Amino acid sequence: MAKADIGLIGLAVMGENIVLNMESKGFKVAVYNRSTDKVDHFVNGRGKGKNFALLVVIPSTNWSMLCRYPEK
Repeated sequence: MAKADIGLIGLAVMGENIVLNMESKGFKVAVYNRSTDKVDHFVNGRGKGKNFALLVVIPSTNWSMLCRYPEK
């Protein structure tokens, strides 16, 4: 299982921008949103072409799974 440096809950406008900013600085980010289509839309939309394909952003649709991704 890939590990992340940090996890973020919520992929509305602010959440997407925070994730993109952290990813651009080299952080591995696990993301969660209560609606699964928002995660898919982000990974295939604004996140497309980023390092997300290499699991730098780890999509999660289950908040308890999100807790397993950060290393610390």
